[in-house]
Amino acid sequence: MSALALVLVVAGCGKEEIKVYRVAKEKPGSPVAANPHAAAVTGDDRRSMPPGESAPGKPAWTVPAGWAEEPLTPMLLAKFSVTDQDARASITVSAFPGDVGGLLANVNRWRGQVSLPPINEADLAQAVKQLETQAGDASLVDLVGTDASKKNRVRLICVVLPHAGQTWFFKMMGDELVVAREKDAFLEFVQTAKFPDAP
Repeated sequence: MSALALVLVVAGCGKEEIKVYRVAKEKPGSPVAANPHAAAVTGDDRRSMPPGESAPGKPAWTVPAGWAEEPLTPMLLAKFSVTDQDARASITVSAFPGDVGGLLANVNRWRGQVSLPPINEADLAQAVKQLETQAGDASLVDLVGTDASKKNRVRLICVVLPHAGQTWFFKMMGDELVVAREKDAFLEFVQTAKFPDAP
């Protein structure tokens, strides 16, 4: 930060006294802090990213009617909510390099979120369905269980899509009836996701 020197000449008692003051001056063009919750409706707009982060090859998508955009939290590229009176479901999109621990580990993590016991590798094939998308083959996980804190029935649907060295997670979780109502819209949302490198 530069300083601006002010020179004052003060006369007193028959002689002059010179006093020098330094005043701090702001640099022009100082950056303005970004809004951490800035977000756009379409997935190809980088404003929906947390400040300082990026998602190479982030897809564009079409958001279903009735979904409300929510402020982002760390590690999320998009977040929406849908409600029905007091019932609610949340939809999120995230992406991480590699396989993020593998499908079994992620399935068991989600099972824990709906108060279901873990499964082993032998049970994985029955717990996961295959889904074809514009970006390639994906895995579909659909779980119904209980919210441990509220003790109400909840449902979790997640599409796991490997693409270009990353694993993309499209996830919907919330009240069982709301998730059931929005399942078709959620799967259509996933199907509209188009990556920049798509033909």
